[in-house]
Amino acid sequence: MKHSLLCLLLLSLVVPALHAQEWQRVKIPAQDNLTGISFISPDTGLVVTGTGRYMHTVDGGKNWRRFRIEEGAPFEDVFYLNSQYAYICGRNGKLLRSIDSLQSWQHKTLPDTLPWLMDIEMFDNKHGLVIGMSRHTERPLQGFALRTVDGGISWQEVAPMGAGYAEIAYEKGGPVIILAFGRLIISDDKGATWRTVTTFEGEACRAISMHGDAGIMAGPGGICAYTRDAGKTWQIVRSDAQRVFIAVQMIDDQVAYVGGANGIVMRTADGGQTWQDEDFPAPIDIFDFELVGDRLYAVGSMGGMLYKKVR
Repeated sequence: MKHSLLCLLLLSLVVPALHAQEWQRVKIPAQDNLTGISFISPDTGLVVTGTGRYMHTVDGGKNWRRFRIEEGAPFEDVFYLNSQYAYICGRNGKLLRSIDSLQSWQHKTLPDTLPWLMDIEMFDNKHGLVIGMSRHTERPLQGFALRTVDGGISWQEVAPMGAGYAEIAYEKGGPVIILAFGRLIISDDKGATWRTVTTFEGEACRAISMHGDAGIMAGPGGICAYTRDAGKTWQIVRSDAQRVFIAVQMIDDQVAYVGGANGIVMRTADGGQTWQDEDFPAPIDIFDFELVGDRLYAVGSMGGMLYKKVR
């Protein structure tokens, strides 16, 4: 009996802990594709959709308010700087800024509506970057970037330095990194000057995440790559070639997650050398991750949003 009671006691401790580490669904008032997510605190965050909407929570995702900015606008990413300022970018040159706690939005959309703006990041309250692809006939995959030094009042085009701009990686106090085809484009001064580092030829990664000198890249064809020297060299690790990875998030210098089409999520606990499949309960395409306190959020197609406690 004592052994039975001991077993029950151990199970009562272990089962809740295991349950807390499972992926949990978040109810959100949308069936649209959720393309970007950004939080300023564990309670307060934004999600944007591919149909011109955004959702706002102030209670850690328990409840969401839904707003429409522009009917059918194909938003791709959002950056929530603080309680006052937020930024959205998207296809067809869409670029918006709110400076009054989401009460209104200023349209900074480009006169040239061909570029797709895929990722936006503010490094402080003045300096920021938005990247994508030009989509002009002669070079449709040419990288396209705009930089602001006045908090988004104005944006200046950055001379292209590669093709296939996919994502910005930035940690406070560190370099700004643009992921492009076969290279990283790096700035040590918040975008004033740039240098390039070759990664590997013939592979087009879609996502990048850095944590100090450690980093992970991932993309189509089941490719993952890791670095231990701040991106100077990369080691390729390939899973099933049919897999398409779209998002990656490092938790620390050893643990990271990649996600992509059809609800595929993988986790590494050794800095990217080996990967294990996660039990992810939603067959959605995962477009973005966001690490918020001890939670990792995943957003994707068909209004899909989930989180997992990772710390």
